[in-house]
Amino acid sequence: MMRNKLLERIVAWGEEQAQVRALVLEGSLAKQQGIDELSDVDINVWYEGEISFGKTIPWLADIGDVLIENRLQMETPAG
Repeated sequence: MMRNKLLERIVAWGEEQAQVRALVLEGSLAKQQGIDELSDVDINVWYEGEISFGKTIPWLADIGDVLIENRLQMETPAG
């Protein structure tokens, strides 16, 4: 299945990033509810220190083609 290949690429990417501490699957896939062929993949990237990814989208090309960008502006308690 195409989604499984995508998840494999995401995990492989995370393993290559020194700053990544965890990849957390959320949403319908994590709950195994309401999944269909149009379901998206919701992943939280937990990291430590400075990151070389996430501020722009070109790094996503290491995982696959970017079809939609939905930039979120979220602050952490540490700023």
